[in-house]
Amino acid sequence: MLCFYSLSRLVFFLYTRSLFPQIYEDGLMAVFWQGIRFDLSAFAYLNLFFILMLVFPSRKRETKIYQKVLRCLFVSFNGLALFLNLSDIVNVQFTGKRMTADILSFLLQGEDANHVAVDFLIDSWPIIIIFMLLVCTMSKTFKFIQSHQFFFTAQKLLGKHIPYLFWYLV
Repeated sequence: MLCFYSLSRLVFFLYTRSLFPQIYEDGLMAVFWQGIRFDLSAFAYLNLFFILMLVFPSRKRETKIYQKVLRCLFVSFNGLALFLNLSDIVNVQFTGKRMTADILSFLLQGEDANHVAVDFLIDSWPIIIIFMLLVCTMSKTFKFIQSHQFFFTAQKLLGKHIPYLFWYLV
């Protein structure tokens, strides 16, 4: 996910680089490094429920339904984070500052705010395509990693792995 968050940060930078000239003074790599540090904590908070489900010892973890739920949680929560980060591009270009909780008051103002939001979506179609590509790639990457994981069940452990463990212990 750090790669996907960093890609969204790169897209954000490419769209808004004229609004933040001090980034060049601070050093672009330093800014991205600080972003990765922020992403680690955001990832931990955002995926806490997913991580708990992943490490909780249960035989249900091996079922396809459980794995689909894990994938859905992961893609949904992280897709939302990517959506907010990429939609912040439009917000920064409109308001000149990063998105805060005051965006909710803007969106809840009524029909005018909804029309403006729809106009921004139409004008920002490349960002929507980038978002869809990132989420699709994230989902496929998760599915690939998920398909190559394995679980040690008692049957597998006794049948195949105990002789190897014994060999290494002796």
